[in-house]
This record gives sequence, structure tokens and C-alpha cells, in this order.
Amino acid sequence: ELVHAIASCGYLSSPQLNYGTQTIAEIDIKDKSLPLNAILSPEILTSLTNTSVSIISCGFEHCTVLTKSGTVATWGYGGSGCLGQGNYISYTCPKLIKSLPPDIVHIDSGAYHTAAISATGDLYVWGRSDVNQLGINRAKLDSDSKGYVSLKPSLISKMQGDVRRIALGEAHTLVLDKDGILYAAGWGQHG
Repeated sequence: ELVHAIASCGYLSSPQLNYGTQTIAEIDIKDKSLPLNAILSPEILTSLTNTSVSIISCGFEHCTVLTKSGTVATWGYGGSGCLGQGNYISYTCPKLIKSLPPDIVHIDSGAYHTAAISATGDLYVWGRSDVNQLGINRAKLDSDSKGYVSLKPSLISKMQGDVRRIALGEAHTLVLDKDGILYAAGWGQHG
């Protein structure tokens, strides 16, 4: 029986239930320096209360939502650039990505990268690209102490109007075009 539900995102952001010899679970917060209300932020739910969400996708430490009106919002750990806000700031509740067009129809999140498809079939990608998971020439990316990154959504101009579906994994991106051709970018060590 589900008694309570908690919206959370990211590594160690949710309470861990530890079961001992008792039948009742106790909540164990691993990072005691964080205030409990920051971990269980009701702001996440409140900020989405009057929003019709069509897709939610989660990476390792971030979440992305697509609204039915075609806008995209992200929240979670921003240190990897995967929020698409143009910076490395972390956000505790969904924040609209203003640099995307308002006609997005699909999103997906990888470990530390994210992608979106517009109604016209344009592909936008952002976040980490250390193993080329964004499919963008490194000369066009920013570099930081961890590698390569696109802090804002970047349009993949070579596929403009052609993209139908996307699937993102930990460090790779798959793109299906209008002709049924599958493209892959990213870590390909094991095929």
C-alpha cells in the first residue's frame, strides 16, 4: 500500500529507506548537512501544479519535463551543464529553458546530457559531450575541467527538419530520421 510519495531527483537527493529487524522503515538522509526541506522540496510539486506535463525524463542527477504546450523545464544538478540554462547552477525546482522554441514535441535525458525534438523535426542537444554524445564537433563546444559541454541547447543543423525519434543512454545518443535511418553518437566501446 502506497502511503506517501516523494518527488525528488539526482544522486542521494531522496531519502533512503533502511529496513532493519523491524517491519517499519526509517528514513536515513545520507548528507546530514542538507536541510530536510531542501531534499523533500514541495517546490517541485507546487511549481508543476497548474502545468500539464506530457513527458518527464530523468538523467543521473537532473530531470527534464515537457509540457503539453511545448515548453521544456529542467531541474537538479547543474554542475555538469545538463540543465540547458547556460550556466552550471543547480535548481531545486523546474526552470523553463528560454532558449528553446516553444514547439517541442519530445525530450529524453541521458546521464548528463539532454535532447529535444521540435514539431518541425529539429534536434536540440545540450549537456556533457566528453565522448561526443551530443554529436557536435568539439571546436563548437565549451570546455571545462571535466571535458566538453554545451551549456545551452544547440541545434543540430545537419539534421534540421529530419528527426523523428531520439533515445539517450548514459553516454550515447540515438537519432532516428524521417527515412528510418538510425544515427548514433557517443561512447561506442562495446558496440
